[in-house]
Amino acid sequence: MKNLNCFFKCMLMIAMTAFILMLPKTGFSQKEVKKLGDPIPENLMKIFNKSCTGCHATKGNGMAVSMLNFDKWQQLKPKKMVKKAGAICSAVSSEFMPPKSVRKSKPELIPSKSDAEAICKWAESLKPPSTSKKK
Repeated sequence: MKNLNCFFKCMLMIAMTAFILMLPKTGFSQKEVKKLGDPIPENLMKIFNKSCTGCHATKGNGMAVSMLNFDKWQQLKPKKMVKKAGAICSAVSSEFMPPKSVRKSKPELIPSKSDAEAICKWAESLKPPSTSKKK
């Protein structure tokens, strides 16, 4: 049973990675590149520190760190930042992250709906105007 559960988790991670890699490529102006070089806003970093960096930081879980390492966020290229931010939004708002096992054992780590909305708003703000959703 454990092998089957591990298999499904691995397949899900592979599918998410493929999805992220298939996102459209975008061009960035110098102003947009500078904006992307800004640190993650403090209010969001509080959310990420509470809910994510236990696994997604240098001293975190190996597989989780390979997917996203908040300690290396500033080293990402602009296109990668946009893709990763979008993936964070999707994972948090779909309740894929934190994983179910963490949700059960440490429910205090689950981001609130308003936290998820703030993350998604930030992720959307990183996109160049040509690729942002029209409202």
